[in-house]
Amino acid sequence: MKKQTIFATAILATLLPGCAVLQDRETTGQYIDDSGKTASIKSALIAEPTLNATEIHVDTFKDTVQLSGFVSTYEQARVAERIARNTKGVKRVENNIKVRR
Repeated sequence: MKKQTIFATAILATLLPGCAVLQDRETTGQYIDDSGKTASIKSALIAEPTLNATEIHVDTFKDTVQLSGFVSTYEQARVAERIARNTKGVKRVENNIKVRR
């Protein structure tokens, strides 16, 4: 009986930390939704004539958008952020765009 208890404890000690890691992963549905948000934002950035969208990178994870890359002015960084914030389903935007001087 003691060996079974030790074995069960060892199994639980191995599996439980893995469960915590899985909580931060997206489901397939979330991944597809986030991919759609990313595509919508990229399309809107491309359509914006004041931006060079090839210099801006967009990543979405669990409805949080991260913008990175380079622009020429602070106003361009704000425009990109506004586009991301106004995209349906986006809950948060992290604007890490840098202004190139």
